[in-house]
Amino acid sequence: MLLRTTLLVSVSSDVASVSLRNALLEAAPWEPVASSEGEVLRARDVYWVHYANGERMTQLDGVDSRFERAVGVRADEVVFLSRHAAASGTPALCVHPIGVAAGSEASHGGEPGRFPPPAPLLAPTYRALRRAVKCIPVACEATDKRFETSLEASHHGPVLDAPCCFVEIGSTRDQWGQRGPADLWARVLAEVLWGGRRWGDLADDEKRQATVVVGLGGGHYQPKLCDYVAANDDVFLGHMLASYALSSSSSSSSGFRKDASWRTTVQAAIDATRAAFPGATNPFSTRTTIPTS
Repeated sequence: MLLRTTLLVSVSSDVASVSLRNALLEAAPWEPVASSEGEVLRARDVYWVHYANGERMTQLDGVDSRFERAVGVRADEVVFLSRHAAASGTPALCVHPIGVAAGSEASHGGEPGRFPPPAPLLAPTYRALRRAVKCIPVACEATDKRFETSLEASHHGPVLDAPCCFVEIGSTRDQWGQRGPADLWARVLAEVLWGGRRWGDLADDEKRQATVVVGLGGGHYQPKLCDYVAANDDVFLGHMLASYALSSSSSSSSGFRKDASWRTTVQAAIDATRAAFPGATNPFSTRTTIPTS
């Protein structure tokens, strides 16, 4: 098995990030690493940088290159430990890639039309999460509602070059600081980071035979992709673009932007996915509402 370096990122300004940090600190024998970039810990091939000076997770542009300059280690994948916010208040454990559609406002970090490569561990992480929730159901202490699991469409920042994803606890303060979901996530991440096979571990013929999916269309939450990914261990997941990323209030009757920005968005998402999975055949979309004309 090849040595792959993963970088975890957490911030003190995010309640859920702190909760995840506290749980993960007990999941492995972490050792301090000298660094001028935040507080850095290491457990085998996993590094962890924590920021305690009010930094916002979605604004940490270039955190991968900053970490490399400070520690001298290149991160193959970056995993952000974060909160998830939703008006519904539904207790949720979410995972998603990041990026901002062309022609959109980057109100939560990122750059319009920019999609960092999705972390190849995205699909294995979601499958492990689904299995864990079935074995150890976790409920919100305030409402007694069980936590749901979900993939989310690509959204928000920051901007970086390394393949990355967000893992999140949602959807309100009632859930962000709760230890149960954080402990569950710590178990899942320990399984994926130190026990699972990664894309870089696959033989060349395995990479060619693997299915890499780019999702186009649908809502922000991706129930069909959730079920498809969960049921197929040989599926890897790239970017997911919700319909809102391809449309706007000034869109045409077909639902797509009158300008060409939706095409720019789709191409950027596909190119970023290809970059994340060297050796794969061309990614394909599981569903599409893109007009052929």
